[in-house]
Amino acid sequence: MRSVIPHGLILLSASCLLSAQVQLDVSDKQGTVEIVVVDANGVPLRGDIRVTAYQLVDGKYGPETVVGMKPKLRYSTYKLVVRGSPAYPVEKIITVNEPYQVVLVGLFVAPIELPWIGNAVHGKLPPNQQGRCRWVRLISPVSDTEEATARALDSGDFTLENVKPGTYIVVTFGDGGICNSGQTLVADKRTQDLTIRW
Repeated sequence: MRSVIPHGLILLSASCLLSAQVQLDVSDKQGTVEIVVVDANGVPLRGDIRVTAYQLVDGKYGPETVVGMKPKLRYSTYKLVVRGSPAYPVEKIITVNEPYQVVLVGLFVAPIELPWIGNAVHGKLPPNQQGRCRWVRLISPVSDTEEATARALDSGDFTLENVKPGTYIVVTFGDGGICNSGQTLVADKRTQDLTIRW
């Protein structure tokens, strides 16, 4: 007796086979990743910088691989760890999926004495923002994790705690969304008043 295979089943099987072939092809591709390391003010850093990569395989990061500042990596997801004395180590998750990519990593100088208590920075909202814009956020343009948020008082005064020294974008916002944005420099002082360029 002759068996008949439905036409749709043949198309489905061919589609699955094609999909599997594409995935295998992608796994063999490599991309060049240029790692640009800057300080907290965005100035490029040179010198003794060590970069290690951990490839994500089956939901877990594999063993440590020491890579240079311009490694060639297989298409995949990686955790990069960047170290440069006397800065804090920085972890960054990247996905290599293009022939050439640039990754920006910001290093913040570590204090001589630990534990680091952090800076307390004070500021005051402009009169036209007081009342409707009660929230203030500092965001580092060179880091994925360095930010600080505070709620301003009725007077417009605010205090942000544990802010590492560096250049920051300042954003004020309220119930209606973003009110204003500017830039400021946080110095290496325990307590200071912010000067914001709106």
